[in-house]
Amino acid sequence: MSRLLVCIILALTVIAAGCGATQPTSTSAPAAPEDVL
Repeated sequence: MSRLLVCIILALTVIAAGCGATQPTSTSAPAAPEDVL
C-alpha cells in the first residue's frame, strides 16, 4: 500500500513538473507566456 502511494506521489510530481515547465501558471515561473507560445 505504501509503495503504491509513493508511486502515485512520484507520478504526480513528474506530471506537475512537466506542466510547470511547459505551462507556467504561477507568478514565480521564469518563462513568460509569450515565450511558451
